[in-house]
Amino acid sequence: MNDYLTRVDELDVNAIFDKINALYSQIENEQQVLFDKLTTAKAEQKKCIDMFLSKV
Repeated sequence: MNDYLTRVDELDVNAIFDKINALYSQIENEQQVLFDKLTTAKAEQKKCIDMFLSKV
């Protein structure tokens, strides 16, 4: 996720514009990456809640 972080005091409008263009140029790939991460997070959360509920 570090590719998505930029310090405000180091903003460079051209660099930000380039990052936005790069993201939009490969939007389907970016959406798939996010979907995969969310799917993994959901599975981990479900596992944790199942473990918690099994002990209650």
